[in-house]
Amino acid sequence: LFIFGGVSNLTSEPKTPRIEFLITMAGPLTSLILAGIFYVLHALAGGGSSEVSAVLGYLASVNLILAIFNLIPAFPLDGGRVLRSIIWTITGSMGGATRIATTVGRIIGYLFIAAGLVEALVLGQFAGGLWLAFIGWFLSNAASSGSQQAVMDQVLRGVDVRDVMDHAPEAVQPALPVQSLVSDHLLQGNHRAVPVQGPEGTLLGLITLTDLRHLDQGDWANTPVSQIMTPVTKLRVVEPADDLRHAIGVLADNRYHQLPVLELDRLVGMLNRDHVMQYLQLRSLRSRRQGNGRTPNDQSRAGTRAGTRDT
Repeated sequence: LFIFGGVSNLTSEPKTPRIEFLITMAGPLTSLILAGIFYVLHALAGGGSSEVSAVLGYLASVNLILAIFNLIPAFPLDGGRVLRSIIWTITGSMGGATRIATTVGRIIGYLFIAAGLVEALVLGQFAGGLWLAFIGWFLSNAASSGSQQAVMDQVLRGVDVRDVMDHAPEAVQPALPVQSLVSDHLLQGNHRAVPVQGPEGTLLGLITLTDLRHLDQGDWANTPVSQIMTPVTKLRVVEPADDLRHAIGVLADNRYHQLPVLELDRLVGMLNRDHVMQYLQLRSLRSRRQGNGRTPNDQSRAGTRAGTRDT
Protein backbone atom coordinates (compact mmCIF):
# COMPACT_ATOMS: atom_id res chain seq x y z
CA LEU A 1 0.00 0.00 0.00
CA PHE A 2 2.99 2.32 0.08
CA ILE A 3 2.18 2.95 -3.60
CA PHE A 4 -0.83 4.92 -2.37
CA GLY A 5 0.39 5.96 1.05
CA GLY A 6 -1.89 5.54 4.02
CA VAL A 7 -0.16 2.83 6.04
CA SER A 8 1.53 3.32 9.39
CA ASN A 9 4.77 1.33 9.61
CA LEU A 10 4.34 -0.32 13.02
CA THR A 11 6.89 -2.78 14.39
CA SER A 12 4.20 -4.41 16.55
CA GLU A 13 0.52 -4.10 17.32
CA PRO A 14 -0.35 -1.22 19.71
CA LYS A 15 -1.11 -2.13 23.30
CA THR A 16 -4.11 0.17 23.73
CA PRO A 17 -6.73 1.66 21.38
CA ARG A 18 -5.67 5.16 22.42
CA ILE A 19 -2.09 4.55 21.29
CA GLU A 20 -3.30 3.16 17.96
CA PHE A 21 -5.61 6.13 17.41
CA LEU A 22 -2.89 8.69 18.11
CA ILE A 23 -0.29 6.93 15.94
CA THR A 24 -2.54 6.38 12.94
CA MET A 25 -4.07 9.87 12.99
CA ALA A 26 -0.60 11.39 12.72
CA GLY A 27 -0.36 10.49 9.01
CA PRO A 28 -3.64 12.03 7.79
CA LEU A 29 -3.16 15.10 9.99
CA THR A 30 0.34 15.62 8.59
CA SER A 31 -1.03 15.40 5.05
CA LEU A 32 -3.77 17.93 5.87
CA ILE A 33 -1.25 20.32 7.41
CA LEU A 34 1.01 20.02 4.37
CA ALA A 35 -1.98 20.58 2.08
CA GLY A 36 -2.81 23.77 3.97
CA ILE A 37 0.78 25.02 3.89
CA PHE A 38 1.15 24.38 0.15
CA TYR A 39 -2.22 25.99 -0.56
CA VAL A 40 -1.21 29.15 1.31
CA LEU A 41 2.12 29.24 -0.55
CA HIS A 42 0.25 28.63 -3.81
CA ALA A 43 -1.99 31.62 -3.12
CA LEU A 44 0.95 33.83 -2.12
CA ALA A 45 2.80 32.83 -5.31
CA GLY A 46 0.06 34.12 -7.54
CA GLY A 47 -2.65 31.48 -7.51
CA GLY A 48 -1.67 29.66 -10.72
CA SER A 49 -0.12 32.45 -12.78
CA SER A 50 3.41 30.98 -12.56
CA GLU A 51 5.11 27.60 -12.75
CA VAL A 52 6.07 27.76 -9.06
CA SER A 53 2.48 28.49 -8.08
CA ALA A 54 1.24 25.60 -10.23
CA VAL A 55 3.64 23.17 -8.54
CA LEU A 56 2.58 24.38 -5.10
CA GLY A 57 -1.07 23.97 -6.04
CA TYR A 58 -0.38 20.45 -7.26
CA LEU A 59 1.37 19.55 -3.98
CA ALA A 60 -1.58 20.94 -2.02
CA SER A 61 -4.02 18.81 -4.04
CA VAL A 62 -1.91 15.66 -3.74
CA ASN A 63 -1.63 15.94 0.04
CA LEU A 64 -5.36 16.61 0.39
CA ILE A 65 -6.20 13.55 -1.72
CA LEU A 66 -3.70 11.48 0.25
CA ALA A 67 -5.27 12.57 3.56
CA ILE A 68 -8.73 11.59 2.30
CA PHE A 69 -7.46 8.25 1.00
CA ASN A 70 -5.71 7.61 4.31
CA LEU A 71 -9.00 7.95 6.14
CA ILE A 72 -10.84 5.31 4.12
CA PRO A 73 -11.89 2.85 6.87
CA ALA A 74 -10.17 -0.11 5.22
CA PHE A 75 -7.77 -1.97 7.49
CA PRO A 76 -4.73 -1.76 7.44
CA LEU A 77 -5.01 1.76 6.02
CA ASP A 78 -4.77 4.43 8.69
CA GLY A 79 -8.52 4.95 8.45
CA GLY A 80 -9.06 1.25 9.09
CA ARG A 81 -6.81 1.37 12.14
CA VAL A 82 -8.73 4.39 13.42
CA LEU A 83 -11.94 2.40 12.96
CA ARG A 84 -10.43 -0.55 14.81
CA SER A 85 -9.30 1.67 17.69
CA ILE A 86 -12.84 3.05 18.05
CA ILE A 87 -14.43 -0.42 17.98
CA TRP A 88 -11.72 -1.68 20.33
CA THR A 89 -12.57 1.11 22.79
CA ILE A 90 -16.28 0.30 22.64
CA THR A 91 -16.04 -3.50 22.83
CA GLY A 92 -12.83 -3.91 24.81
CA SER A 93 -11.75 -6.68 22.42
CA MET A 94 -8.85 -6.11 20.07
CA GLY A 95 -9.50 -9.41 18.28
CA GLY A 96 -13.15 -8.61 17.67
CA ALA A 97 -12.30 -5.09 16.54
CA THR A 98 -9.71 -6.48 14.12
CA ARG A 99 -12.23 -8.90 12.60
CA ILE A 100 -14.77 -6.11 12.07
CA ALA A 101 -12.19 -3.68 10.66
CA THR A 102 -10.76 -6.25 8.24
CA THR A 103 -14.25 -7.25 7.10
CA VAL A 104 -15.01 -3.59 6.38
CA GLY A 105 -11.70 -3.36 4.54
CA ARG A 106 -12.55 -6.35 2.33
CA ILE A 107 -16.02 -4.95 1.57
CA ILE A 108 -14.54 -1.60 0.57
CA GLY A 109 -11.99 -3.39 -1.59
CA TYR A 110 -14.76 -5.35 -3.35
CA LEU A 111 -16.72 -2.12 -3.89
CA PHE A 112 -13.66 -0.54 -5.51
CA ILE A 113 -13.31 -3.58 -7.78
CA ALA A 114 -16.99 -3.44 -8.75
CA ALA A 115 -16.80 0.30 -9.42
CA GLY A 116 -13.68 -0.20 -11.51
CA LEU A 117 -15.33 -2.91 -13.61
CA VAL A 118 -18.39 -0.72 -14.17
CA GLU A 119 -16.19 2.19 -15.19
CA ALA A 120 -14.17 0.02 -17.57
CA LEU A 121 -16.91 -2.14 -19.13
CA VAL A 122 -19.98 0.12 -18.97
CA LEU A 123 -18.60 3.65 -19.19
CA GLY A 124 -15.72 2.73 -21.47
CA GLN A 125 -13.04 4.29 -19.23
CA PHE A 126 -10.79 1.24 -19.38
CA ALA A 127 -7.57 2.71 -17.94
CA GLY A 128 -9.28 4.47 -15.03
CA GLY A 129 -11.51 1.50 -14.31
CA LEU A 130 -8.59 -0.92 -14.35
CA TRP A 131 -6.67 1.27 -11.91
CA LEU A 132 -9.66 1.53 -9.58
CA ALA A 133 -10.15 -2.25 -9.68
CA PHE A 134 -6.46 -2.74 -8.95
CA ILE A 135 -6.73 -0.49 -5.89
CA GLY A 136 -9.72 -2.53 -4.71
CA TRP A 137 -7.88 -5.81 -5.21
CA PHE A 138 -4.93 -4.40 -3.31
CA LEU A 139 -7.15 -3.22 -0.45
CA SER A 140 -8.93 -6.56 -0.09
CA ASN A 141 -5.64 -8.48 -0.06
CA ALA A 142 -4.08 -6.01 2.36
CA ALA A 143 -7.06 -6.46 4.69
CA SER A 144 -6.55 -10.23 4.68
CA SER A 145 -2.81 -9.87 5.30
CA GLY A 146 -3.40 -7.32 8.03
CA SER A 147 -5.84 -9.66 9.74
CA GLN A 148 -3.35 -12.54 9.65
CA GLN A 149 -0.62 -10.29 11.03
CA ALA A 150 -2.84 -9.09 13.87
CA VAL A 151 -3.84 -12.65 14.75
CA MET A 152 -0.21 -13.78 14.74
CA ASP A 153 0.73 -10.85 16.95
CA GLN A 154 -1.94 -11.87 19.46
CA VAL A 155 -0.87 -15.53 19.37
CA LEU A 156 2.78 -14.67 19.97
CA ARG A 157 2.20 -12.06 22.66
CA GLY A 158 4.18 -13.02 25.76
CA VAL A 159 6.21 -15.67 23.91
CA ASP A 160 10.00 -15.42 24.21
CA VAL A 161 12.69 -16.71 21.88
CA ARG A 162 13.63 -19.39 24.43
CA ASP A 163 10.14 -20.89 24.10
CA VAL A 164 10.65 -21.73 20.42
CA MET A 165 14.40 -21.98 19.77
CA ASP A 166 16.48 -25.14 19.36
CA HIS A 167 18.19 -25.46 22.74
CA ALA A 168 20.88 -27.88 21.54
CA PRO A 169 22.06 -26.69 18.13
CA GLU A 170 24.73 -28.68 16.34
CA ALA A 171 27.94 -26.62 16.24
CA VAL A 172 31.43 -27.17 14.81
CA GLN A 173 34.95 -26.10 15.70
CA PRO A 174 36.74 -23.46 13.60
CA ALA A 175 39.50 -25.87 12.48
CA LEU A 176 37.07 -28.39 10.97
CA PRO A 177 37.70 -28.90 7.22
CA VAL A 178 34.91 -27.70 4.97
CA GLN A 179 34.67 -31.19 3.44
CA SER A 180 33.85 -32.69 6.85
CA LEU A 181 31.34 -29.94 7.50
CA VAL A 182 29.49 -30.76 4.29
CA SER A 183 29.55 -34.56 4.61
CA ASP A 184 29.03 -34.91 8.37
CA HIS A 185 26.80 -31.94 9.18
CA LEU A 186 25.12 -30.15 6.28
CA LEU A 187 24.15 -33.31 4.38
CA GLN A 188 23.53 -35.60 7.34
CA GLY A 189 21.59 -33.09 9.40
CA ASN A 190 19.88 -31.28 6.52
CA HIS A 191 21.02 -27.93 7.95
CA ARG A 192 20.99 -24.62 6.12
CA ALA A 193 23.59 -23.18 8.47
CA VAL A 194 25.88 -24.38 11.24
CA PRO A 195 27.28 -22.20 14.05
CA VAL A 196 31.03 -22.18 14.63
CA GLN A 197 32.00 -22.26 18.30
CA GLY A 198 35.19 -21.34 20.09
CA PRO A 199 36.32 -22.00 23.66
CA GLU A 200 33.61 -22.19 26.35
CA GLY A 201 30.83 -22.07 23.78
CA THR A 202 31.64 -18.61 22.44
CA LEU A 203 30.08 -18.02 19.03
CA LEU A 204 32.73 -17.24 16.41
CA GLY A 205 30.53 -17.18 13.35
CA LEU A 206 28.02 -18.96 11.17
CA ILE A 207 28.66 -20.96 8.02
CA THR A 208 25.90 -21.25 5.45
CA LEU A 209 25.38 -22.75 2.02
CA THR A 210 26.01 -19.31 0.57
CA ASP A 211 29.47 -19.24 2.17
CA LEU A 212 30.29 -22.55 0.47
CA ARG A 213 29.68 -21.05 -2.95
CA HIS A 214 32.67 -18.77 -2.43
CA LEU A 215 35.06 -21.74 -2.31
CA ASP A 216 35.97 -24.20 -5.07
CA GLN A 217 34.97 -27.75 -4.21
CA GLY A 218 38.54 -28.91 -4.80
CA ASP A 219 39.66 -26.80 -1.82
CA TRP A 220 37.09 -28.14 0.63
CA ALA A 221 39.40 -30.77 2.14
CA ASN A 222 42.20 -28.31 2.97
CA THR A 223 40.19 -25.27 4.07
CA PRO A 224 38.97 -24.81 7.67
CA VAL A 225 35.48 -23.46 8.16
CA SER A 226 36.90 -20.41 9.94
CA GLN A 227 38.22 -19.10 6.61
CA ILE A 228 34.86 -18.90 4.87
CA MET A 229 32.37 -18.48 7.73
CA THR A 230 30.49 -15.25 8.34
CA PRO A 231 32.07 -13.81 11.51
CA VAL A 232 29.89 -13.07 14.51
CA THR A 233 30.56 -9.33 14.12
CA LYS A 234 28.53 -9.40 10.90
CA LEU A 235 25.66 -11.46 12.27
CA ARG A 236 22.33 -10.38 13.70
CA VAL A 237 21.73 -12.21 16.96
CA VAL A 238 18.98 -12.39 19.57
CA GLU A 239 18.81 -13.32 23.24
CA PRO A 240 16.65 -15.99 24.90
CA ALA A 241 14.54 -13.39 26.70
CA ASP A 242 13.80 -11.37 23.54
CA ASP A 243 10.20 -11.12 22.42
CA LEU A 244 9.62 -13.69 19.67
CA ARG A 245 7.80 -11.06 17.62
CA HIS A 246 10.97 -8.97 17.59
CA ALA A 247 12.99 -11.97 16.41
CA ILE A 248 10.46 -12.71 13.66
CA GLY A 249 10.80 -9.10 12.54
CA VAL A 250 14.58 -9.49 12.31
CA LEU A 251 14.16 -12.68 10.27
CA ALA A 252 11.65 -11.08 7.92
CA ASP A 253 13.32 -7.70 7.49
CA ASN A 254 16.69 -9.25 6.64
CA ARG A 255 15.33 -12.31 4.81
CA TYR A 256 17.23 -14.59 7.17
CA HIS A 257 16.32 -18.23 7.68
CA GLN A 258 17.94 -18.54 11.11
CA LEU A 259 19.30 -16.47 13.99
CA PRO A 260 21.89 -17.44 16.61
CA VAL A 261 20.67 -17.04 20.18
CA LEU A 262 23.35 -15.74 22.53
CA GLU A 263 23.56 -15.27 26.27
CA LEU A 264 26.69 -13.50 27.55
CA ASP A 265 28.32 -14.12 24.14
CA ARG A 266 27.75 -17.87 24.48
CA LEU A 267 25.68 -19.78 21.95
CA VAL A 268 22.64 -21.17 23.76
CA GLY A 269 20.34 -21.88 20.84
CA MET A 270 19.30 -21.33 17.23
CA LEU A 271 16.01 -19.89 16.04
CA ASN A 272 14.85 -20.53 12.49
CA ARG A 273 11.71 -20.05 10.48
CA ASP A 274 10.80 -23.72 10.71
CA HIS A 275 10.67 -23.47 14.51
CA VAL A 276 8.35 -20.46 14.28
CA MET A 277 6.07 -22.10 11.71
CA GLN A 278 5.87 -25.30 13.76
CA TYR A 279 4.97 -23.29 16.87
CA LEU A 280 2.27 -21.33 15.02
CA GLN A 281 0.79 -24.53 13.59
CA LEU A 282 0.66 -26.08 17.05
CA ARG A 283 -1.01 -23.01 18.54
CA SER A 284 -3.49 -22.98 15.66
CA LEU A 285 -4.29 -26.65 16.27
CA ARG A 286 -4.87 -25.97 19.96
CA SER A 287 -7.16 -23.04 19.15
CA ARG A 288 -9.26 -25.16 16.80
CA ARG A 289 -9.56 -27.96 19.34
CA GLN A 290 -10.55 -25.45 21.99
CA GLY A 291 -13.26 -24.24 19.65
CA ASN A 292 -14.48 -27.82 19.29
CA GLY A 293 -15.03 -28.08 23.01
CA ARG A 294 -11.83 -29.80 24.05
CA THR A 295 -10.65 -29.25 27.57
CA PRO A 296 -7.31 -27.59 28.36
CA ASN A 297 -5.95 -30.99 29.46
CA ASP A 298 -6.96 -32.51 26.12
CA GLN A 299 -5.18 -29.67 24.34
CA SER A 300 -2.07 -30.11 26.46
CA ARG A 301 -1.90 -33.86 25.75
CA ALA A 302 -2.49 -33.28 22.05
CA GLY A 303 0.22 -30.63 21.96
CA THR A 304 2.65 -32.98 23.71
CA ARG A 305 1.98 -35.79 21.24
CA ALA A 306 2.32 -33.43 18.27
CA GLY A 307 5.56 -32.03 19.63
CA THR A 308 6.93 -35.58 20.10
CA ARG A 309 6.11 -36.55 16.52
CA ASP A 310 7.66 -33.37 15.08
CA THR A 311 10.80 -33.88 17.11
